[in-house]
Amino acid sequence: MNKASEFNLYSALPFMIAAYIASYLGWLLFTSGKMSIIVGDLFSLAGGMGALALLIYTCRHVKHNRNYWLMMMASVFFYFLGDAVWAYHEVLLNQDIPTWSTSYLFYTLNSLFLMLSSLALASHEKGRWNSLQLLMDSITVVCIFTYLAWLLFFRDILPSLGIMSPTEWGAVTCVVLNLTALIGFLILTVSRSDSIFPKRVYLPLLSGISIFCTADTAYYHQVLQNSYISSNLVDLFWYIALLLIGSAGYYMQHLEKGNVHHAHLAEAHHADIQDHTWIMIIPLGLIFITSYRDFRTIAFFSALVLLHHFVTRHIKISAQNAMLLEHQKELNNSLRIRMEETKNLNQELCEKIKEIHHLNENLEKLIAERTYELQAKNAKLDILANCDPLTCLPNRRNFLSSLDSYLQRAQEASGRFALLFIDIDRFKEINDTYGHGVGDEVLVQAAKRMSMSLRSGDFIARHGGDEFVAIIDRLSDRGDILPVINRIRESFELPLKIDDHKIKIGLSVGSAVYPYDGSDKVSLLKCADSNMYRDKVTTVDDIQPGLQPVTSSLSN
Repeated sequence: MNKASEFNLYSALPFMIAAYIASYLGWLLFTSGKMSIIVGDLFSLAGGMGALALLIYTCRHVKHNRNYWLMMMASVFFYFLGDAVWAYHEVLLNQDIPTWSTSYLFYTLNSLFLMLSSLALASHEKGRWNSLQLLMDSITVVCIFTYLAWLLFFRDILPSLGIMSPTEWGAVTCVVLNLTALIGFLILTVSRSDSIFPKRVYLPLLSGISIFCTADTAYYHQVLQNSYISSNLVDLFWYIALLLIGSAGYYMQHLEKGNVHHAHLAEAHHADIQDHTWIMIIPLGLIFITSYRDFRTIAFFSALVLLHHFVTRHIKISAQNAMLLEHQKELNNSLRIRMEETKNLNQELCEKIKEIHHLNENLEKLIAERTYELQAKNAKLDILANCDPLTCLPNRRNFLSSLDSYLQRAQEASGRFALLFIDIDRFKEINDTYGHGVGDEVLVQAAKRMSMSLRSGDFIARHGGDEFVAIIDRLSDRGDILPVINRIRESFELPLKIDDHKIKIGLSVGSAVYPYDGSDKVSLLKCADSNMYRDKVTTVDDIQPGLQPVTSSLSN
């Protein structure tokens, strides 16, 4: 069956059943005699075959409660076989149905499998009921409906149990089986707020089973009164019931394909127990009407219904409490899991904090080491930037910065200081004669002698090459510079001892006194430099040698 034809059948099925009912009613109104019996049997076979085909298709495709639908298919199948045997005797053999005909056996099997379908449904759905609630519902409903069926249909026509004929026993058995099937289905489908089946399935299924059980009861009532006539309205209700059951099965598998029933089951999972005492009011009213003089019967059933009501309320409250306890357990378990997760997270966080603290300590240690290294390098760079690497005296850059400081201090305090330019005479000849190594040592020793000749607070630096500069601070008068110059010259009266050489050197010294010779750095530097070169020219003209080699190696 393709998708388009299945959809058409799903929509057209109610109209097909309505057309079948209308045709059957038309046949009842406009036919009679032998033809009426033949057409009635054909209608019965057509109705049974249609219901059986629908249930066979259902059993091939349905998944939920499959055993229930198999039992329903078997019930309809045996009913169809019973109808076929009935039609065979009535149409082909043209005789009444024998008392022990196999059709009665098939009809009994039909009722048996109808009852087994309720048992299959109960077995499949047993986890959805409270056991005490189910037991109370079963006792109450079975007592009321069994007594009501006996009261309405069989009390006046059945003899005592000891003298009943096989036909009467068969009728009672079928009625009891049908009643059990109906009661079981009602108990299983109305004892909870949810439903086992969707409404699209439940309503035709409940209607079909109820109509079938009612029609069967009416049939056996007529048989026991010898008033049954073949192909009457009772037969029509049978076929309507079978077609409704078949259509319910077809709707079930169709809804399963669309996942409608699965959503229905998901919503029904949390359904609550319901009190359906009101359903028993109608049959209880019938018992009151028919047995109003029997006080014990009325009292018994009234007490039974009230007991059912109070027990149901107690079970409902107990179920709600159990649900609350279960929910509380779930919340506690969830809370415990959350607490364990939080504890684990805290432990992990503590470990991470320890790791971060350890990393911070290592980082601080590393930063301290790097800071010390940078400070050492900066100090070294500062020394390299402000100190002459050969003589370890301040260099030209340091001198110029210091000169600015002396000028500013002298200007602010109206003080005096002198600037000296000192040059080693004929230093190039020393380098050419003894080499640059000896020349460097001459510069080193000369720097030491000059530093030792100055006062505390004075400043001396290497200006470049063989030139040195000195700042003589705290002068009272211009002439105070002369003792300092003489002290510097006197420190070089003895020759320098370098390796095996004794080298006597001379100095050219030029001076400039602030503020007499200049009030700024440029004028002071220019004046001191000019005076130094003037002193150097005078020394050379007087033919005062700048060096006097006295070593044996030089004499040779």
